[in-house]
This record gives sequence, C-alpha cells and structure tokens, in this order.
Amino acid sequence: MGDTYVKDEFKRHKTAKPEFVKPFITEWTNYCVMLSKQLSSAGIRKGNIGKDLDSDKMEQLSNEHIQQLVELRVEADKHMGRDDFLQNLQNVTESREKPI
Repeated sequence: MGDTYVKDEFKRHKTAKPEFVKPFITEWTNYCVMLSKQLSSAGIRKGNIGKDLDSDKMEQLSNEHIQQLVELRVEADKHMGRDDFLQNLQNVTESREKPI
C-alpha cells in the first residue's frame, strides 16, 4: 500500500510549480528520516510508527490535502486490519448532520 501511495504522490508532483517542489522534497526527506529511526531496532521496541501532525501544519492543509490524509488513514487501517478510524469518522460526521 505505501509504495503505491508514494509513487502516486511523486507522479502528482511531477509538474508542480517550483515553489511547491522544495517543500515537497523536504517533507518527504524528513518523513524518510523519521521512519528509518522508528524502524530501527530501538524504535520498533517502543512501538511508535509515524507521528501526529501539529496544529500549525493542519491549518496549512487544503481541504484536498485533508481528504487525502483521511483516505490514506482509512487505507492504512484496512491494511492493518483495523476499521476504528473509519467508524469514528462516520460517527462524528453523523453527529454533525443531526439537528440539535
């Protein structure tokens, strides 16, 4: 699942404007470094893979990027045999749609 996502992400940025390329490469490089540390023997023992986005980064995301993150999370959870994120997301969505 991850390889396909990464390949698609790089394909989408093939024709990106130059001002988007540097931050894109920087973020992917940071992600690779973080994962390599987390997947070392010490990192695996701690059980920490990935990290939460801080609120500043979340505020900078477009709706399209947020949708991509949700889709990625749902696919990752399916891959791991979990569906709790999708269920929680549906519950939140349904509760917002109900009149008070």
